[in-house]
Amino acid sequence: MSTIAERTAVLTGETAISDFYGIQDIGVEEEGLRDEPSPWDCPPLGSGEWVATSPNIVRPKTSPGAALCICCEGWDEEPPDDGSWPHVWTGEIYLSTGRISALSMTGGYIHRNWVLDLGRRATTWRVRIRRKFLDNDREPLFPRDIYQVDLYMLQFWPQST
Repeated sequence: MSTIAERTAVLTGETAISDFYGIQDIGVEEEGLRDEPSPWDCPPLGSGEWVATSPNIVRPKTSPGAALCICCEGWDEEPPDDGSWPHVWTGEIYLSTGRISALSMTGGYIHRNWVLDLGRRATTWRVRIRRKFLDNDREPLFPRDIYQVDLYMLQFWPQST
């Protein structure tokens, strides 16, 4: 089992983000793929839900104005499970180009905080989202200088046929 790509983004609500939109396949807009589903058409979260998906977007629920740290990983097969996260969601998402970015909006402008190329186009991916609140600096997968933040780990791997 191996990780094919990894990227971490630290997003702070007070300084960099007024509205985190989600993890989006940015290649749809960049390449002008009009026949592909728009990542802007994500349905709202239902009652009691903390993750919404539609083709080309996954939107975990975040606390408005809260500090936020996101780590995304691409795997070539299902990654090992880790029972230390109190909130876990697993589902699937279709990505047109496989080029994803954490999107936020500040002052009416859209920001792509980083780009991660998962290396496969037109693929349905399994995705596991883990969430927890960190109030110290002991989480090894995230920067040591963060505290009192919502941590999100998103792991993507191709769906088995």
